Amino acid sequence: MGAEPPLYLGVDVGTGSTKAVLADPNGAVVGSARRDHSTSVPRPGWAEHDADDVWWRQAAEVITEVTAGRAERVVAVGVSGIGPCVLVTDDAGRPLRPAILYGIDTRAVREINDLEIALGRDEIGSRCGSRLSTQAAGPKLLWLQRNEQDVWRDARLVFSASSFLVHRLTGEYVLDHHTASQFDPMYDLQDGAWISAWWDACAPGIRRPRLAWTDTVAGVVNPSAAERTGLRVGTPVAAGTVDAWAEAVSVNVRSPGDMMLMYGSTMFLIGITECAVRHAALWTTVGVAPGSTCLSGGMATSGALTTWFAGIAGDADVGELFDAAVAVPAGARGLLALPYFAGERTPVADPDARGVIAGLTVSHTRPDVFRALLEATAFGVRHNLEAFTESGAPIRRLVAVGGGTEGHLWPQIVSDVTGCEQCLPSVAIGAAYGDARLAAEAVGDLVAGENTWNATEQSIVATAHLGPLYDELYGAYRSLYTSTAPIVHLLARSGAAMVDRRGVRTELLELLAAADDAGVVSLAELGVDRARAMMRENCANYWGTVDVVTATTDHIAPSAGGHVPVRSYRPGAGILPAVIFLHGGGWVIGDIDTHDGFCRSLADEAAAVVFSVGYRLAPEHPFPAAAEDALAALRWVLDAADELGIDRSRVSICGDSAGGNLAAVTSRRGAAEGLALASQVLVYPVTDTATDTDSYVRNGADFSLSRDDMRWFLDHYLPPPIDRTAPDCAPLRADRQNLLGVAPAYVATCQFDPLRDEGEAYARALAAAGVAVEYEEWPGTIHGFILMRTITPVADALRRRIVEFLRAAWSASSDGRLNERV
Repeated sequence: MGAEPPLYLGVDVGTGSTKAVLADPNGAVVGSARRDHSTSVPRPGWAEHDADDVWWRQAAEVITEVTAGRAERVVAVGVSGIGPCVLVTDDAGRPLRPAILYGIDTRAVREINDLEIALGRDEIGSRCGSRLSTQAAGPKLLWLQRNEQDVWRDARLVFSASSFLVHRLTGEYVLDHHTASQFDPMYDLQDGAWISAWWDACAPGIRRPRLAWTDTVAGVVNPSAAERTGLRVGTPVAAGTVDAWAEAVSVNVRSPGDMMLMYGSTMFLIGITECAVRHAALWTTVGVAPGSTCLSGGMATSGALTTWFAGIAGDADVGELFDAAVAVPAGARGLLALPYFAGERTPVADPDARGVIAGLTVSHTRPDVFRALLEATAFGVRHNLEAFTESGAPIRRLVAVGGGTEGHLWPQIVSDVTGCEQCLPSVAIGAAYGDARLAAEAVGDLVAGENTWNATEQSIVATAHLGPLYDELYGAYRSLYTSTAPIVHLLARSGAAMVDRRGVRTELLELLAAADDAGVVSLAELGVDRARAMMRENCANYWGTVDVVTATTDHIAPSAGGHVPVRSYRPGAGILPAVIFLHGGGWVIGDIDTHDGFCRSLADEAAAVVFSVGYRLAPEHPFPAAAEDALAALRWVLDAADELGIDRSRVSICGDSAGGNLAAVTSRRGAAEGLALASQVLVYPVTDTATDTDSYVRNGADFSLSRDDMRWFLDHYLPPPIDRTAPDCAPLRADRQNLLGVAPAYVATCQFDPLRDEGEAYARALAAAGVAVEYEEWPGTIHGFILMRTITPVADALRRRIVEFLRAAWSASSDGRLNERV
C-alpha cells in the first residue's frame, strides 16, 4: 500500500437502499456508493426483502464500486442492516423464503399474545428488558413455524440483515449482542446470553448463533466473498449490528444522556443510559459495546410517508414538496394527521392503528397535506420523548440524523413541536459511516467513544412563539387517536381479509382450487335439502373405503323429543371404554351416515365402543333439541353401561364443529348433573356465536367454511328470540364457576378456519378454570379436514392423536388421576 493511508469500509442495508462508505483514519469520507431498492408488501401488515438480491447482491455491488482501484488499502469491514429481521436458511445459509422485516411487519400479533401467556408478560419484561411487540424477532419465528411448515422443516439457521452479510463475507454464523437483545424473548439482558428454553419455545430446531460484540472481529473475508466483491482474502470483518445503532456511532451518540433521532423511512430514537432503564412502551437493549445499555423507540413510518404522498400526488418530486411546504404556516392550515400508516410501534404499540388526516376541505392543497404529515411525525416524536422522560432516563443532547434532516424544514418542525434543541453533525451520510468507524475500532485503530470523527456542525432551536399553538395541537393529536381507534381497528381488520392462501397444505390448496373452478355455491343458495345431500356425497368421497371390521347396532335412546337414534360401533368383545360421538354439520346437515367411516376407524383404533348420536336437526328442530338429545344420549349410555358392555368409568365424549359445540355443552351440563366423563374431545368446535373474531375476518371468505355459511347455520339453529349468548348456545360464554369440574379436554383447531380463535379461547377458558387441557392448532389445515381421509394424510394423523389422548385419559381415570393436568 506504500505511503497511502489505510481505509475502513462500512456497508449498510436499509429499508430503501444499500450504501457503502470508505473512510480514512481521520474520518474523512473518500468514497461512497448506493443502490436503491423497494420493500415487498405481500399483504397489509407484512414487509419483506429478498435477502439474496436486496441484501447480498446489492451489498456486493456497492462494495465493488466503492473499493475499485483501492481494495488493497481496505484493512477492515463493518456492516449493519435493518433489524431485527428474521431470515431462515438451510445449513448452507441459503434463504428458504424472503426475510421478514423488523417492527413494520405486524403479522405475528397472535404469536406475541401466545408467548406472553406461555412465558409471562412481566417475566419477559424482566429478563429481556422489553415486553413483546412487533419489533421482537421471537414471535415471527413462531409464526413461521406455525404457518409455513414446509419452510420450517428445512430451516436450520436464522439471520438478521447484518449477520447475513457477515455470513456471506466470512462464513461465520454469528449475531451481535445488540441485535440479539432485540430477539425477544430469546436473549437474557442481564446475563448477555441466549435463554435456551425460550429459544426452543420460539425456534425449535434452529441453531443458536454465536454471540459477539459489535466492535469485535467476527471473521475474515473468505475466497468466495473476495471473488464476488474484490476485497482481499483475510480482511477482518466486524460483527455488525442494527443500522440505527451504527448510525448512532456515526454521530458519536455513545455517552449516557445522548440521544439520536433518526429521520429515515421510519423514525427511530436511541437514548444511551447509565444502566438498564425500563419503560413498558419502549425497548430496553444492550448497546454496541460491553457494558452499554440503551432505551429506544421507533415509529412505524416517517420518511415512508413522504414517499407515499409523493406517489399518490402524481409521482411528485419529494424535494419540491418540501420546498412548497416551507410556505405553509404552522398548523397546516387547519389539518391534523396521525402518522400511523403502517400501525405504530412506540409508544402506542398498536399494529392495527392507521393513518388519519382530519380537517380536509376543498381549499386544501398538496403542500398543506404534506406539511400536516410532517407535523404528525413531529407529534409522534414528542409522544416518544414524553415516554423517555417518564422512564427517568435523562436527555442531555439530541442529535438529528438521516435524509430527512436535509433542508432543515423537518427537524425545525420537530424542534418547534417538542421544544427541544437538535444538533446536526457535519457528516450525515448514515449508518455505513458508523460501520466504517466500528471497523476501525474492531482492529484497534480507534478507541471506542473517542470523539475524533464527525463534529457537530450546527444546532436547530425551537421557535418560541409557536409553543402554545403546538401544545394545543398536540393535545388534539392525542385525542384524535383515542377517538378514531375503534373505527380504524375495524377498517384494519377488514383490510386484512384479502385473499391469501399461502401456508395451506398443498393437497388442501388443490381441493380449494378445484372448488373455485367448479364455482362455489353458498349454503343459502343450495337450501337445506340440497346442502344435506351435498354433505353426504362429499363425506363419502372424502372418506373412501376403510377395511375395518366393527359390529354395528342401531339403538333408540329416550329423549325429551321422544327418542334419539344411536348407532354403536363395537370392535370386539368384553367390557370396553366408550366414546359418545356427536357429528358436525352446523346442527342442520350431517348425520350418523356422514361420519360412519370415521366412527368405524375410531372404534377400531381406540379399542372402544363408539356411540354415534343422530340428534335432531334444525331448522325442523331448532335449539335446544340437539343439545337435549346429546345430553339424553349421555344419560342413556351411562345408565345402560352394563347392558351395553362398557366401562362406566371410561366414557368420553367427542364431536367435530357443531358436534364439538354439543360435546362441550354436554360435558358441562353432565358435570353439573354428576354424570362423570373421562374426557372430552373438541375438534374445531363452535364455542361462540358472534362471528367477529380475527380468524373470522382472515379465514371467513376463501376457505372451506365461510362466515356467511356459519351465519346461515346459526340462523337455523338459533332463531329469534333465542339468546345466542347463553352458555348452552355459546360455551365460551360460560363463566369460570360453571366450567369447574368438567372433563379433561383435547381441543384441536385448524389454522385456516374461521372457528380457530374461539376454539383456542375456549381451551384457555377451560385451563383458567383448572381443567386439564391439551390444545393444538393443526398447521396448514382447513375446516372439516378430519373427514378428508382420501385428500390429506393429516386426517389420519389427527384421528390417531385423538386416540392417543383418549387412551391417556382412560388410563388416568382408572388410576384416579382424572383431573390432573396432562
